[in-house]
This record gives sequence, structure tokens and C-alpha cells, in this order.
Amino acid sequence: MKARKQITAGAAVCGAVFMFLFVILLAAHAADEITATAKLKVENGYFEGERVINNVDFDQGASGSDWHIQQIGTNSEAITVVSDVSSNGWALFRMLSTNSGEYVDVSLTLRLRPGYFFLGPLHPTNAINAQASTNGMNLDVWINNQ
Repeated sequence: MKARKQITAGAAVCGAVFMFLFVILLAAHAADEITATAKLKVENGYFEGERVINNVDFDQGASGSDWHIQQIGTNSEAITVVSDVSSNGWALFRMLSTNSGEYVDVSLTLRLRPGYFFLGPLHPTNAINAQASTNGMNLDVWINNQ
């Protein structure tokens, strides 16, 4: 029997219904130990759109996971990752404050391999850049207003 841990995050933003569901199932000692599912749905008066990516399976090269809550200060600081994680893989970040004026900027470098995806909120004004390993790679992009 596989041991599993389920992580779910959801959010609604700015009068429009922005819902995302991100589920990662971590299972030990088998192929396809990580299963990711994502859904982004927008319903804003005249516009409706939805993207769903269901049950995409990935191998976890080595067992190891770090799930914690970290207090973040007003100066840039490293996200603590325990020694059980030898190579950063799939991650989930969620802001836990309920005060609408607060935020945490998380800077990431994403590496999207075939079938991989990222779903999350973007900094409202920072430029978004991408660079491929080979010319002509197609990147599916859907960006919505904050």
C-alpha cells in the first residue's frame, strides 16, 4: 500500500472568481510518485475561461520532501529546505495571511520540462522572461489581470 500526502490550495481574488486547485499526491517507492492536477477558472461578467490539467504523473528521482511554514521578514531571505530534499522538484507556496494589503514576493526560476506546468499568482509589475534549451519551443501561456 502506498503512503500518500495530499496538499490542496485555493483562492478567490478581486470580485472575479479566480479559483485554482493544485493537488500534489506524493507516493513512496513506485514509478510516477508525483501526480499533479491544476485548474484555473475565470468568471468575470462578460468573460469566462477555464484550463484544466488532469493527473499528470512524474517520477521522483529520490525520496525526500519538506513541508513547513516559514515566517518571512521584510528583507529578502532564503526559503529553508531541509537536507531530505537534495534537488528542488515540485513545490507549492501559499500565502497564509488574511490581511488584504499584505503580500510575499517569491522569486523563482522555473524549469518546465515536457508536460510540466506552473500555476500561480504573478507579481503585478515584474517582467516575465523565458528561455528555451532549443529554438522554437512552444510555451502555453495564459495570464489574467490581478
